[in-house]
Amino acid sequence: MRSLFLAIAVLLALPLLASAPGMAAECVIRRHDIVFDADSEVLMKVESGKDCRILFPLGPKARVDKSEITTHPLYGGARLHGVSGAYYRSNPGYKGPDHFAFSFCGEGGGRTGCADVQVKVDVR
Repeated sequence: MRSLFLAIAVLLALPLLASAPGMAAECVIRRHDIVFDADSEVLMKVESGKDCRILFPLGPKARVDKSEITTHPLYGGARLHGVSGAYYRSNPGYKGPDHFAFSFCGEGGGRTGCADVQVKVDVR
């Protein structure tokens, strides 16, 4: 029974893995829930030259009207992923600190405004 459960879990995870080509084998993100009309800071550890995705799931009644990268990284690139997330990839071979920021504006959890996310990156 346990092996059947494990096989089903692996099969369910395959589409998620296939949808993120280049995803870092080690992509560690420490985060907390996003609150509209508040700033957040996220710590991300990534492998040099590999994609790392950060995504903040929104509640069922949340609405996002605008998303943007507000500060671009110095040693790599960042692009939006959906309305409440982003991908980061360092320049190949770069190791050290980097940072970027993105925001998404809308309404959720009884609050209206923008969730500004500062991302500190440790590239290994």
